[in-house]
Amino acid sequence: DTAAFSVAQKLLHKAAIALRKMDGWAQGVHLSIRYVDRSKWSEEVRIHECQDTFTLNRILKELWVKRKPGVPMKLSVTLFNLISTDEKTLSFFDNQKQINLSHAMDQLNLKYGKNLIYLAGMHTSKKSAPTRIAFQNIPDFSIDDDKE
Repeated sequence: DTAAFSVAQKLLHKAAIALRKMDGWAQGVHLSIRYVDRSKWSEEVRIHECQDTFTLNRILKELWVKRKPGVPMKLSVTLFNLISTDEKTLSFFDNQKQINLSHAMDQLNLKYGKNLIYLAGMHTSKKSAPTRIAFQNIPDFSIDDDKE
């Protein structure tokens, strides 16, 4: 169960990096799980515009505790209702320190190597969730971390 959550964190981390790289903000997080017994569970939550890894990880944890019991076989984490910075509403609730720290982590990882800095919960999943090339989407290898 801890290993599965670690993979979910890694997926979220990669999505958050891509979101910041395109100067975007998410207004929702969706978690979907397919279990070994072929059953499924999913839930989503709408959020105030967000792009920092720390807030998104807190939201992922809130979704994770709601999941049904079982052995996960497949996980997906989706950020949705994406907007650009130009569309973002100013808010007193934005944690600018966490936003700045997320951007700083991105810059350090880009300059000195992927996974130089990451959330501690991801440590056991650094080699999990490898990059796949989808039919109409070529991955950005500056974000994806299969080849270190």
